[in-house]
Amino acid sequence: MAVSVLQAPAVAHAANYIDRSGEVTVLNAPTMALGVPAEFGWPQPDASNYYEFQDYYQKFTVASTSELTVTVQAPQPAVAGYLPNRLVVSLVTPSGVDRIRTVDKKDSVEVKSDSLVLGTVTAQYKVFPGTYFIKGVQWSNGYNGYGLVTVTATPAPEDFGGEPNDQQVDANAISLNTDYSGTIGYHGKTTADPEKFSQDWYDWYKFTVPKNNYGLNITFARTNDGKEINLNGYLKNDQGSTQGEAISLKASYSLTKLYNVETAGTYYFQVYGWSMANGDTTEYTLRIDGVEPTTITMAAKASVDKGKTVTLKPTVKPATPARTLTWKSSDTSIATVTTAGVVKGVKAGTATVTATVNGVSNTSASTTVTVYQPAKTFKLSKTKLTLKKGKKATLSVKFTPADTSSKYKKLKWKSSNTKIATVNSKGKVTAKKKGKATITATTTTGKKLTCKVTVK
Repeated sequence: MAVSVLQAPAVAHAANYIDRSGEVTVLNAPTMALGVPAEFGWPQPDASNYYEFQDYYQKFTVASTSELTVTVQAPQPAVAGYLPNRLVVSLVTPSGVDRIRTVDKKDSVEVKSDSLVLGTVTAQYKVFPGTYFIKGVQWSNGYNGYGLVTVTATPAPEDFGGEPNDQQVDANAISLNTDYSGTIGYHGKTTADPEKFSQDWYDWYKFTVPKNNYGLNITFARTNDGKEINLNGYLKNDQGSTQGEAISLKASYSLTKLYNVETAGTYYFQVYGWSMANGDTTEYTLRIDGVEPTTITMAAKASVDKGKTVTLKPTVKPATPARTLTWKSSDTSIATVTTAGVVKGVKAGTATVTATVNGVSNTSASTTVTVYQPAKTFKLSKTKLTLKKGKKATLSVKFTPADTSSKYKKLKWKSSNTKIATVNSKGKVTAKKKGKATITATTTTGKKLTCKVTVK
């Protein structure tokens, strides 16, 4: 787009806007030449209308590690009655990979051609080779969003005054089961060279995980003399996404955490000095030990009486390093579970109890626990029975409480003399011949209930 000059007769401020959001995106962004001013947004077409937009992109490429100067100018309207230009621009990468370091700590540059900010504003960045985008955003509704952006690039040292591994793309390759050390420091701008960029906020390491569902035991420690900055450590995948919890070396100076990596491939460990202004250079040590895939198994089923307890005993492999478990019951109104895997029956029913290996993703085992209500009292429907030869009668047992589980309602029936009287599994008595016999019902708890039968 060529640079244009605003020309129009003097009229009142514009009242209407023309929405042009989405017309220029990352996908169709035009290429801007380094060192040449490029228009961002659209100049006001006339005094009665102005353009409004959300994002506006142009792209450029740098062939080597460079220092960039981004200059933004929002021209003062040449004619009275036209709206002031208000534009915000930022330097971005489409991939999301952290390849930009900001010299003057500015994430974006805000330019307004009115009494708030006049003229030209610049920002300086240091970048690795690649394609970058300048993103323009209209500062606010009711103002024309238009400006000129110039990007100039000057070759810069590879390390930017820091260490070579302070970007993910330049991570140091390391091996599992090996000790490493490094430093994180913040030196600020020097008196001799105020523009010197000498801060070292990050260290990146990359390594290979050989198997799916593989364990990583990460030991991360920092020195402690009361002056060092705090450090955080992050396990990340090849897309830069954090895996699990960070290792925070603030209250502790050495921590070991176990992670479970679901997929084999390249992974990263990022060291970050997150309180840079409050300390001096900090030394740290790092070791990542590979652990065979973590598994946990537990009995599929278990049972317990109401008010009683049963202890579940899962098996976790490998046995070292030692792991802790988190326990959970799907329904605590039926069964509760302690941190030691002790399950207590609360009321009759079923609940699922799950044990999860702490620090290891997607590694858990579950047991279906059935809680039974035992019978407290038993009563036979008859204790004496008189029958004529060939006649039948059925005996039954009343269980208390009423919600006694079926497990405890199972009975074994037996006759003391089957020539006199027989009894089947459902308590039906059949008189065979004259005489006397005793029918016994035995409960699952061993309780015996008897009925004396006389056959006439």
